[in-house]
Amino acid sequence: SPNFLPLGVQLELAICENILITKKGESEKTIIVGAHYDSAGTHGVDDNGSGVSVALENALRMVNTPTYYTIQYVFFGSEEPGMYGSRAYVESLSEKERENIILMINIDTVLAGDYLYLYGGKVNDNGTVDNTEAVFKAYEIVKEIGLNIQLPPDGNNDYPYPTGQKRSDHAPFNDIGIPYIYFEANNWENGSPVETEKNGLIMHTDMDDLDFIENEYSGRVQNTLSSYSILLYSLLQENNWEQ
Repeated sequence: SPNFLPLGVQLELAICENILITKKGESEKTIIVGAHYDSAGTHGVDDNGSGVSVALENALRMVNTPTYYTIQYVFFGSEEPGMYGSRAYVESLSEKERENIILMINIDTVLAGDYLYLYGGKVNDNGTVDNTEAVFKAYEIVKEIGLNIQLPPDGNNDYPYPTGQKRSDHAPFNDIGIPYIYFEANNWENGSPVETEKNGLIMHTDMDDLDFIENEYSGRVQNTLSSYSILLYSLLQENNWEQ
């Protein structure tokens, strides 16, 4: 039993656990809402306390909200050292469970970046991108609501449009062909992700601290989390995600 292991071993095991919460819908078809809860040795407010907070707020909001699709909230452990939690989750799925997952929404580092983005799509060996229907549909919803969220710039060969950061918990789902929508705040204006023009990367640095972020970017915390929360709620109200 882990209860009889030395303290250090218990802690090592604890960071590898995934936490799952399932809200039943009318259908067995399932949308995964994922956010990793480990950090890179920082306070982890941006990366990824922000994603966890958006997912938790939504889970509380959806408790008494009827939905067509079943929603499974997955709080992944061990994203930072190599997406071990999300990989283990995908590897544990039965064939039926895989078939039932129609969409994965990944929420990672949505607090400090200068711009709010949506990513999606699978990059093929020839550099073309397919499986983009979900992210383009999400973007249409963004425009209907009037949120200040955008797709990444086109023209970057390393990150073919409309994909973005390759390394996060959407990747294992993407690898088996499950469509994903990835929420991330960043700054791609110069062609590569720098997060903020003023301070560069906030994630993975000592600047990933709530006091610092609020002092440097007045109003950003509330506005950004509110925008992504509104979008997530709207996406989960849709009942026609199946392609």
